[in-house]
Amino acid sequence: MSLARPSVRIPDAAVRRARTTLYSLLIIAFVLLRVFGLKAAAPALSVLTIASILVSLPALSRIALGLSLLFLVSGTAMLWSTGITFTGYVGAYGQMAHLVALFCLVPILAIPVRLGGYGDAISTVLRGRVGSLSRLNMLITSLAYVCGSFMTMAAIPIMISSLRPVVERYPLRDRVHFIATSTTCGHLMSLLWSPVSGVLAAILTGLRVSWFDVVPVMVPLSIVILVVNWLLFRLLEKGSGEPLPPVADAPTPIQLVQARNRLLQLGLVIVMLVFVMVGLEQLLHLGLVTVVVIACIPFTLAWSLLIGQARPFVRTTLHDMSVRMPRMAEMFAIFLCGGFFASALNLSGYVHEANVGLLALREMLGPRPFLMALPLVALMGSMVGLHPLVAMAILAEALKPEVLGIAPHHLAIALTGGALLTYMLGPFGGTLGLVSTFTNMSTWRLSWWNLPYGISYLLLLMGALWLM
Repeated sequence: MSLARPSVRIPDAAVRRARTTLYSLLIIAFVLLRVFGLKAAAPALSVLTIASILVSLPALSRIALGLSLLFLVSGTAMLWSTGITFTGYVGAYGQMAHLVALFCLVPILAIPVRLGGYGDAISTVLRGRVGSLSRLNMLITSLAYVCGSFMTMAAIPIMISSLRPVVERYPLRDRVHFIATSTTCGHLMSLLWSPVSGVLAAILTGLRVSWFDVVPVMVPLSIVILVVNWLLFRLLEKGSGEPLPPVADAPTPIQLVQARNRLLQLGLVIVMLVFVMVGLEQLLHLGLVTVVVIACIPFTLAWSLLIGQARPFVRTTLHDMSVRMPRMAEMFAIFLCGGFFASALNLSGYVHEANVGLLALREMLGPRPFLMALPLVALMGSMVGLHPLVAMAILAEALKPEVLGIAPHHLAIALTGGALLTYMLGPFGGTLGLVSTFTNMSTWRLSWWNLPYGISYLLLLMGALWLM
């Protein structure tokens, strides 16, 4: 008779609840430490970070697991070589908690958009009289730009779901190609400057740069790139300037006016969002990421109250968080492990050697070519599976502008621009992965479709870096 004890399988529901609980407690600990200055929350944040990593590891893909373990092993080796104490080792965890908090809460901004019927307003406007395919592309990229400026990644599913029933009514050569490139290019350009852009916020926080230092470059650059994309689309798509026939179920003039008013209301909300977030950052001096984390829910609740959707907002938010948070294991693991690696670089002193090596590269290339090379480094990293935001966040934490002799806001612009290049072309980035799920196209195919726009984006970005 076998005396072996039968294995006990933990139910999936229990694992999901454990992840949700740990992730939520980690965000609460971050807020208590960063906003209220509660020192007792620091060790709790470190312990919760370790626990969140452990509970996330079993759910990771091979690439994510390998990358997370690489960060953990190499960071541990660096700290071990310095003879760090156990308490000091545990204290190295907790870096980049601000990023996971940001990515957990920013999607809530999309909930009032769904509840307020703004997606339907987008569909109605697109079904209106559009002169040509070129003008339709301009309209779609502009709407994606506006939505991306405050909903970030959540703009993609909203735009694609609004576009799909509309573009089927137009005589397009490749509808999926048209939807994917128009949505991706428009959405990404707004992330160059948006205060809720995760990549921009991470880099500004790491380099300790003010949002106001980069906006004078980022906003004009994003608009110029958008205009160049329109011209490039017209060049690539033969016959894009020819008149389009009206769709069969075109909206009435009254419906069109109502939809435009709805989108105007959405534009005013975006302006208010920018003023609120940036104003609070200037008032509280907590950093842009922390301000977005603490203001996101009150802002969206106030917005829902104004449109008469407060109760549905609360109910939908609670359900959305309970469903979405357990699925964020990969993001929590990679970012928290990457944060530990960045912390180990600084605590062990190896960051000095890294900056010396980068300084030698800067001396060899010169300041401007060095800045222009950073986006290409980010793209190469993404091609081997390294998430661009993780790479840029680690670089932002490790790079010392004073050592390199480069203005911090110039580094911030180069790193942010490089990260968005990888979002556009990197098959392992989150943007193309999300578009892939809605279009049933491989990320490599999407990357190929975006290549002409990515090349023009890179040239304009390098031009901006050269002129700084």
